[in-house]
Amino acid sequence: MIGLPLLAGTGLLVWLWRSPDAAPHGRGFALGALWLGMGALAFLLSAGAIRLGWRAWWIVQLLPLLWAAPFVASFL
Repeated sequence: MIGLPLLAGTGLLVWLWRSPDAAPHGRGFALGALWLGMGALAFLLSAGAIRLGWRAWWIVQLLPLLWAAPFVASFL
């Protein structure tokens, strides 16, 4: 049920990022939405893991950090 909106939203973000005539704010919006999307995904996965009784649910919280580490390192 949630898959189609996620797919459409991802397509829109990729279009905003890759569009040759995209304004700079379009890329910033796409990057911010991807950043927030990863946090939201980790939250949903954590909630699902807790509901299923998975004892190591906190490991899901590390996924956005793994995704963000190369991005942050590219600025350093």
